[in-house]
Order: sequence, then C-alpha cells, then structure tokens
Amino acid sequence: MNIKNSRHNMVREPYRALFSTGRTYAAFEKKTTLPLIDQLMHHKVIIDPMAGYGSLMNFCSEIGIATCNIEYNPPAYLWGVLNNPKYSDIIIEFIDSLIHKEGKFRTIRERVDVSDLWFSPLSYNIISDLFRLIYNISSEFIDENHREEISLALLLPFVGRLACYVPGNVVANVKQGGMCIYTGIPDDFDNYLMALKEKIDGIKRSSINKNHEFIFGDLRTIKLENKFSAFITSPPYPNSRDYFKMFAPENECLLFLKSQKLINGLIIEEPLISCVCVSEYRNKNIDYINDISSESARTFIEYLVNFKGKKQAKYDMSVYYIPYFSNYFYSMERAYRNFASYLTDNAEGYIIVVNNTARDKIIPVAESTVEVFNQMGFKAKKVDIYTRELSHVGSINPRVKGFKAKHTEYTIKVWRG
Repeated sequence: MNIKNSRHNMVREPYRALFSTGRTYAAFEKKTTLPLIDQLMHHKVIIDPMAGYGSLMNFCSEIGIATCNIEYNPPAYLWGVLNNPKYSDIIIEFIDSLIHKEGKFRTIRERVDVSDLWFSPLSYNIISDLFRLIYNISSEFIDENHREEISLALLLPFVGRLACYVPGNVVANVKQGGMCIYTGIPDDFDNYLMALKEKIDGIKRSSINKNHEFIFGDLRTIKLENKFSAFITSPPYPNSRDYFKMFAPENECLLFLKSQKLINGLIIEEPLISCVCVSEYRNKNIDYINDISSESARTFIEYLVNFKGKKQAKYDMSVYYIPYFSNYFYSMERAYRNFASYLTDNAEGYIIVVNNTARDKIIPVAESTVEVFNQMGFKAKKVDIYTRELSHVGSINPRVKGFKAKHTEYTIKVWRG
C-alpha cells in the first residue's frame, strides 16, 4: 500500500484533491497562470479578491512575489490560512506536538453509529473535545490573534472522518445522513496530521516569498485598509459547483462549534455567490432590467424568461434558473464594483472566467465582466492567446446523457490609464 495515499484517505475527496498538486477545483493552473503573474511582477503585491483555496498565493510564493487574498467560504478560507507560508514553521511545530500528545481522544467504545444528521451526538462530542485540545495546545505556538483560525484550520479537514453521509450525485458532494465508523479514529487522526505535515513542509521548502495575507470577507461588502495596483482572480462558475454544499459537513461543524460558544468568527452574512440554493437568497427577486447593468447578462436572463419549452422546463426556469442567474450576475457586479474602489489609478490585472451553457445558451460571464469594468472607467478585453475550449459529457441528468457541453475559458485583461 502507498503510505502517502493511505494517509490522504483519512479526509474527504475535496481535501484529498487539495493535498495533491492538481487543479483543486480552481481555474488556476500553473502553466496558464505563471505568464499572468510574470506580467505583474513589477508590482509589490498581487491581490486575489476571490481567492478560493489560495492557488495564486502558492504560485506567487514559489516565484517570489507577495499576495493578499480574500475569501468568503469558511473551509476554503481556512485551507488558505493553513497553507500560508507565513505560518509554515509554527504549524509544523504545532503538528509535531499534536502527533505525540497522549490521550487526544476519550475512550470510544462504540464501533459504529448511524444518524440522519451530518454528525451523531458522539461525533459532536469528539469534535468539541478535539477542538478544545487543539485550541489549548495552540497557546504554546500561536499568538492570540490567530489561535482560533489556525486551530480550526487544523481540525476542519479531519471532521469529515466523523461525519455520517452517503455519496451525492457529484463526487465532491455528499448527502446528509449515513454511518460513521469509529474504529481506528485516533490512528486516523495521526495519519492525517502526518500527511498535512508533509504538505506544509513542501510549501515551506518551495516558498521564496512568505509575505502573504488571507482575509475572511465578502467581496460584495468588504472594507479594505489599502489599495492595490495588481490583481489576478477567478470568480465562481455559474450553475456549476456549489462550493458551500461541497463542504456541507465542515460548514455544519463550524455552526456547531459556534453554537457551543467555542468559536467566535467565520459567520456568513449573505449566501455565497453561485450558491445553488435559490430559496435561501435574501434578495431572490432581482429586477434584472434595472438591477443589472450588463446588457449581455440582461439579454441572457430575458432569454430564460421567454424560454419556449415544455411545461416542466418553463417551471424550472421560473423557480431556479431565472432567480439563480439574476442573483449571480447581480452579485458579481456588486463584488466587482466594490473591489474597483480599492484599485489604484494605475491598476492592472487579469480575470479568468469560464462561459458554460444553460439550456443550450452560452452564459455570458466573460462578456458581462468586460462590460461592467468598462462602465466603471477601466479598459477591459479578452486576451485571445489565453482562450481555451473545454468540454464534458453530461451524465447527471439522464435526459442529457451523451450531450457534449462546450465550455470556453477566457482570460480578461483589465487596466486603467
């Protein structure tokens, strides 16, 4: 057995991908992102305002440029904190103390438990005990301002091992309710810690510049202390992966710890951009004609409004597609407009987007992005040399099996002056 791979099996599939050197669900790939970073190397700092797991930070640290990163999805944000080269030395030392700590777990007599919820009562007890242990030991290594976040960052990838769930219809997603096997949990936790140490040690050794900042906040409303002259980012894909749902057990764990008054922060005030649970939008009824300034986005939504399909398809449009895409484009515009207020007069940057399709219609993410920045007084255009065509075969909906969906990735250059 490959020991390294067996250690990765102690965490859920999304984290296994993050432990590897793959794309980890981000638009950034090394071979396509490094040329963009190279164009901005003369700036002191590059900001990624929708940072996800911190892929840009990892690339920049290896070639010697500092970054500032903003993320609103708590598990993604915590992974970014965990992988920040700034903290590598203290986290490695912290992990060593945890691996060799005796009595990390209470005596677990149960071998298995079944629950309709994400976690059984015993799992919740183990999670709260484990967080208290990690948090208390952290005082020996971490300053008070970062203790809670780094403690949570160490805990969260492992809590899926204590969750009750079954696989969903997308490999990264899971459905609430199922079975948790308690046998071997102490050893599994140590294996997870050793795999994490290897990951962080690799980051430490490959990092030239360790001056990176990760900020938890919603780009639609966040207030920043500084302005920035360079950026690279990639917004959430529309009608694709729901990053909040992907980490549903971990987000439920955070809510539990908050309810127990064990943590204070990481509260989401507004649903994530691209969240597919449209019924949870606080501003569901967007007036797309007046609230969205992009003509291409309005035209696309109007196509959905006037869709000439069967009764079920028209119903789907009214209850899901129209409110979803109205909120998506409205939220993206809010985010970009707020972000633009923190860009200097000589700012320049790149936005990587993917135009996928809905009901055989291209979702104009690239076109809308260009329009919004042009309206704000920037120059913006697609850089043709970076355009890539992607495709996949639909497999979830039986009515679209075998249908080849075209996706096009665009890199948009944005600049002032």
